[in-house]
Amino acid sequence: MSKDRTKVIERIQARTKPENKQFVRKNLEISYQISQLMKEKGWSQKGLAKRLDKTPNEVSNILSGLHNITLKTLSKIEVVLNEEIITTPIEACKKY
Repeated sequence: MSKDRTKVIERIQARTKPENKQFVRKNLEISYQISQLMKEKGWSQKGLAKRLDKTPNEVSNILSGLHNITLKTLSKIEVVLNEEIITTPIEACKKY
């Protein structure tokens, strides 16, 4: 990567609000987990979209990690996959 490009990236990162960094990090983690669960089940994006009654494009946006997933959509994904995606610290203490 060129020196100028590195400086631009550093300036952008310095100006990015902490909550935006946190949002992107968590969304990427969630989308990665959904992708892994889909892979384990042998499901395609199209298959998940059909089960969620969403378009393949909507599922693609969710899996991009940059789409703001609502709790309602996330809950529906958990039900369809029959897997928990998010566990709160209180739930984790009870389970583990």
